[in-house]
Amino acid sequence: MSLRLCLHRSKNLAYCRVGSKFHYFGTWGKPETEQRYRDFLAKRLAVESQRSQCESAAQSITVGALAQRWVAWMTAERGATNSKVSSARTVALDICREHAALPATRFGPRVLQQIQRRLLTDGLICRSGINRRIRDIVGIWKWGVSEELVSSDAWQSLSSIRPLRSGVGWNPPPRVAADPVDVQAVIEFLHGRGMAGAVRCIQFLRFTGCRPSEAYGATWGDMQLQSSPPLYVVRKHKCRGYGMDRVVVLNDHAVAAVASGMHLRSRPDDLVFCNRAGHAWEKTTLAHAIERSCAALGLKKWTPYQLRHLVATETVNRTGNEAAAAALLGHSPDSRMIRRYSRDRIALAMLAARAVGTSHGDCRACDVS
Repeated sequence: MSLRLCLHRSKNLAYCRVGSKFHYFGTWGKPETEQRYRDFLAKRLAVESQRSQCESAAQSITVGALAQRWVAWMTAERGATNSKVSSARTVALDICREHAALPATRFGPRVLQQIQRRLLTDGLICRSGINRRIRDIVGIWKWGVSEELVSSDAWQSLSSIRPLRSGVGWNPPPRVAADPVDVQAVIEFLHGRGMAGAVRCIQFLRFTGCRPSEAYGATWGDMQLQSSPPLYVVRKHKCRGYGMDRVVVLNDHAVAAVASGMHLRSRPDDLVFCNRAGHAWEKTTLAHAIERSCAALGLKKWTPYQLRHLVATETVNRTGNEAAAAALLGHSPDSRMIRRYSRDRIALAMLAARAVGTSHGDCRACDVS
C-alpha cells in the first residue's frame, strides 16, 4: 500500500491508491488538489493511530481489568444499590474466577463455551439464566469496544455463541399470580394486627398492578385524584432512562386505598405508603410481612410482585385485550412480557372469533356461495 500522490496522465488528475481503491483529488498541480491530498493524509493517519491505540490497549488489558472497569462504569451509571449492578458484579466474578489474568484478546468463543458448559453442569442456574449470563458477558466486550479497550472483532466473535435451546438444562416454574382469596385473607389478618400501612400498600398494588418499587416511592404530589380519570404519575421507574413516561390509572378501589391515608398527609413530598415509623417500605420488608402472615394463616406464600401478575391475568382474561393490559402495566404495546399472563389462549381466541363480522350486521348478507 502506497500513499504517494500520483498522476493519471490521460485525465491529468492527481490520485492516491490505497489497496484496491483509487482516491482522486482533482486536477494535477493545482493548490486545492494538494490541500485535498494533505487532508486525506491527515484523516488517514488519525484513523490508523486510533486503530493502533485500540489494538495496543486490547493487547495489554486483561479480562479481570476489563470486568473491573465495566462494574465501575455500571455502578456510576445506575448506583451501587441497583439490581443490575449486583448482577454485573456476579457476572464479573464468574469470568474472573478462572480467567482474570487472561488477555482480553484471547478470551474467545471457546472460552465462553467452556463457561456455558460449566454453568450447565453445575445445575445452579436455569436455562434462561445461563443464556442471560452469557449475554451479559458478551455485553462486557461490547462495552469495551465503545470504550476502545478491545477490538470489535473480539466482541463479534463472542456474539456467535448460540444460546441453549429448550430442553437443555432445567426451566424455572412458570410465574403464577397470587390467589385473590389468599390476598384478602392476608389483608384482613394484617388489618387485625393494626398494620394499616401494609394493608393500604397491598390494596394499592392489588388494584393497580404497578411494580412494588413504584408504589414504595409514591408521594402525595404524584397523586392526581381529582383528574378524570384519577392518575398516579410515577417519577422514578425502570424505563425513565429511555425517555418513557409511566402513568398509572386508578380505579375506585385504588383511589380508596390512597384516600384512606389522607389524614397522614402534611406535605406534597411525603410518602403515600410508609411503615409504622413513617419510612418508605424497603424491598423485602413488605414481602416478609406477607410471608409471616401466610405462615400464620397456613396459606401458600406469595410475594408483592405476584399481585402485579394477578392484575395482569385478570385484565387479559376478562377483557381479551393484551394491548390494554400492557398499557395498564406500563409495557410497550408489542411487549412479549404480557403474553406470559395470557394463560387461556383458547378463551382469548373465542373472544376474538365472536367479534369477527359483528360490525357488518347480518352475516348472511356477505354469503356469496
